[in-house]
This record gives sequence, structure tokens and C-alpha cells, in this order.
Amino acid sequence: MTTTFHHPTSLLVFAAAPGNGDDGSGTMRPSSAPIPSRPNRAVGGPYLMLASVLLGVGVGYLLDRNYLTTPRWTVGLGLFGIAVGLYHAVREASR
Repeated sequence: MTTTFHHPTSLLVFAAAPGNGDDGSGTMRPSSAPIPSRPNRAVGGPYLMLASVLLGVGVGYLLDRNYLTTPRWTVGLGLFGIAVGLYHAVREASR
């Protein structure tokens, strides 16, 4: 059987063919993109927590050094970083 393309919309038949990422829900995903599993998403959690705390402490330290307000910004933004990290951890755990 030979296939000839007479119109650009005839390509849609092949895009929606089984095996091209159509899971039946009406949304398409590339077949080469893996779906992240729960263990893979859980690996990034501690790094996100650490990054949010370090970013808060780092920005707070720079503000304290610039405005000579000793530990106010460092402690405040460090606690804010902990809160943001916990928020993301709880959000990922509930997925």
C-alpha cells in the first residue's frame, strides 16, 4: 500500500496513531519523553530544600552586610527558605 500526501492535514493521522504518545486522554506527549516516576521526582526534593535555604541565607547575608543589620535578614530569609522548601516538599508528596 502506498501513501501519498495530498494535503498537509493528512499528517495528523500519523501524529495521532497509537504508539506516538496518545494515551487516550486527548493530550499528546512526545514518545521519546519519559514520564517521571515518583522515585525520580523524590530525588530532587532534598536539593530543592537545600537550594531554597541556601538562597535565603545567601541573600540575607548580602543584605545584612550591605545595610549593617547583623543577623536580621540572614535569619529571616533563612527561615523563609525553610518554609518554601517545606511547602514544595509537601506539595510533591501530595502528588
